[in-house]
Amino acid sequence: MMRLNEALSDQINEKFEVHFSSKGHVYEKLLKKFPEEKERIHEILMPTPIDGKFGPSVSKSLMNLLLPISNNPSLIKQIISYLREERKLYNKEKFDLVINDGDMGSNILAKNRNIPSLFVTNQFRPRLYNSRSYLYPSLIFIAKQIIKATKILVADSPPPYTMCEYNLNFIKEAKEKVVYVGHFTNSKSIKKENKF
Repeated sequence: MMRLNEALSDQINEKFEVHFSSKGHVYEKLLKKFPEEKERIHEILMPTPIDGKFGPSVSKSLMNLLLPISNNPSLIKQIISYLREERKLYNKEKFDLVINDGDMGSNILAKNRNIPSLFVTNQFRPRLYNSRSYLYPSLIFIAKQIIKATKILVADSPPPYTMCEYNLNFIKEAKEKVVYVGHFTNSKSIKKENKF
């Protein structure tokens, strides 16, 4: 989202105000990157999976539905608190447009307030291995929340050149909202050093 913010300022000539909301290390990065914008950087404790040894821990995250795990209150409490805080922010700021990358609650709030919203992703109902089929109901729930966005921006090339094609299984209701926008990369050159 930070790269998108830079691109927007290059493309839009009018003055606009950008607000960020996040938690943890991303919130801290935002404060460092935009120290003069602290009043527009909001710490909202949105629910996220609990980290395991090699990425998100499915077992800990499932237990966290009802139980506090690893200093995280139960997922139910997290969702209630998060939606309450985000709703306060929406009511206070009266946004004209919402752009988010993973915050499905924001899609719901934007839709309920008739605010156009863009959801940036490279996943929609990803294919599961048989060993993970118990996650299928959650994929359907998440897909229903993503569809509430006005447009779904896929950070990838359009077919047949799509790199994350395995993770994109759009249903009919979503296909009309999908726009392939290419890859969000920075333009920094990486110098390759010879180790010889």
